[in-house]
Amino acid sequence: DGAPPDLFDRLAADPAFSMTRAALEEAARPELLIGRSAEQVEVFVREELDPALAGAPAVEAASVRV
Repeated sequence: DGAPPDLFDRLAADPAFSMTRAALEEAARPELLIGRSAEQVEVFVREELDPALAGAPAVEAASVRV
């Protein structure tokens, strides 16, 4: 409906959370929410991808832009 997001305000107003809006914003910072993803990617590459590509012919490196 075009209303501004108010999730943090609603959570801060709920006594079950016992957190201020500032504390909620701090806890929701994306860089704090990655968990073990970096480690999981390393394990996947080492245990799954590297062995799968071991017999593949070498190719010329290409630049990638994200």
